[in-house]
Amino acid sequence: MPEAALRYDADGVSVMMVGPGDKVAKQIVRVGRRGGGFVELTQGPPAGSRVLLGAASFVLEGDVVKPVLTKPTAAAPAAKPQAGAR
Repeated sequence: MPEAALRYDADGVSVMMVGPGDKVAKQIVRVGRRGGGFVELTQGPPAGSRVLLGAASFVLEGDVVKPVLTKPTAAAPAAKPQAGAR
């Protein structure tokens, strides 16, 4: 997931998902590795879910938004173990 989609507040780390009727819902996530502007979600919405990127801090749960869709970007490649690493 693009790192720009993450929100940080008293509840922890979350993303703002865009659901049916373009209604916004907050989803708590757990993050893993980071790199190249992306973050691995170890817990959160399924792949392909629509999330807010830049304006997530300006909306509240239940707000209706008018999404501007972007093309999905390829996720950062998984880190390869180095020789001798355990």
